[in-house]
Amino acid sequence: MTFFNKKQEVELETCCRLFYENVILNCVVNGLDVNVIIFETLKNSLIAVDQNFANIDSQKFNYEIIVLQFELFALAWLHPFGNKLAVDQSTFTKNYLHEKKRDDIWDAMEPYNQAIARSSTFGKTSKNALDRVCLGTVFKTRADLFDQFYKKGYDPECIARALNRLFSDKAWKKGIAAGLLMLAFCDRLGFDQNFQPSKEAHSRWFIEINNFYENDKKSLSKYKIKTPQEPLITMQQEMRKDSEWSVIDGELCRVTEFIPMALVQNGKVLALNLTEPYASVSLECKKVPYAIKGFICHKMDFKHLWAAFKERPLGQNEEVIIVWSMKRLKSYAKIFPLLMPRLYVMVCPKGAFELMVDPSWKPELTGEARWNAERPIVRWKPEVMK
Repeated sequence: MTFFNKKQEVELETCCRLFYENVILNCVVNGLDVNVIIFETLKNSLIAVDQNFANIDSQKFNYEIIVLQFELFALAWLHPFGNKLAVDQSTFTKNYLHEKKRDDIWDAMEPYNQAIARSSTFGKTSKNALDRVCLGTVFKTRADLFDQFYKKGYDPECIARALNRLFSDKAWKKGIAAGLLMLAFCDRLGFDQNFQPSKEAHSRWFIEINNFYENDKKSLSKYKIKTPQEPLITMQQEMRKDSEWSVIDGELCRVTEFIPMALVQNGKVLALNLTEPYASVSLECKKVPYAIKGFICHKMDFKHLWAAFKERPLGQNEEVIIVWSMKRLKSYAKIFPLLMPRLYVMVCPKGAFELMVDPSWKPELTGEARWNAERPIVRWKPEVMK
């Protein structure tokens, strides 16, 4: 459900308040409470595949779905808008519910928030090297961002709620987050601790809960949230080591800033300091909900970026997109991976990045026209890369 016929700038408070009051708490159309019908349909669909839900009080069932909708909205908010506005959204939600004398909803959201937090590291173990990297990245990022927001005076509970949702996009797509949300839901309904819903109930639950999430995401895609004149905080993750870069292995990234610390003359790299990187790049990546600053430590990678930004130079209607990857190295190159370049560099028409990472972006642009709008103008791909 949307409240604006076209995408326009709205204040965060306006966007959230409209959604809370017209969709979650009071979705009345032509005098009919739509939520009552939706919740009854959801409950009946679960009963049809698992009779354990037949004895659950409908009022209690409906209340938990309302609580869950607030958490799903916050999750849908994070994925398109990133954590720059996520803590503000969390803060507004707590204040709004207190204003409406519904602190009970805020408190009841916590188990669902914790379920989403667990989903991002579900199945990971410190015994596995790759898992250790993932766990370290998740926990360190959350801790670092928490400290930054806390120093700015934010409510620690609001910070924690927002940051718990970081890194949950893959877990959501795989159904892991939905599964953990269902277990939290059953616990809140009073089921025994050892209760396990049927597989059919899990499947039905995922379909219905995913519909809530996708509808929220679709509604939010209609809005452009006004950015505060002075950003509350600048969040940035620095990447120098391969273990740090590996978080975005194979992901498309737009280069928003290229700062060389060396020169290329007559095809040779001239570095002032052999112990320092050749350059730094600021990146946007859909997978990572914060700004990235990466350091370029391989000569070939630096030469390709130099060619893209300095030798051409970059036009006003162009943008540079890169892919960092070790997974795409050819088999023979994986024998000595530390010696190999890692960047695939492309100069593309401006706006190509959105078209590449978001199939729903500009749906009117299709076929050959869409391909031409995202096709690289020039590119540099190392021979060692597939």
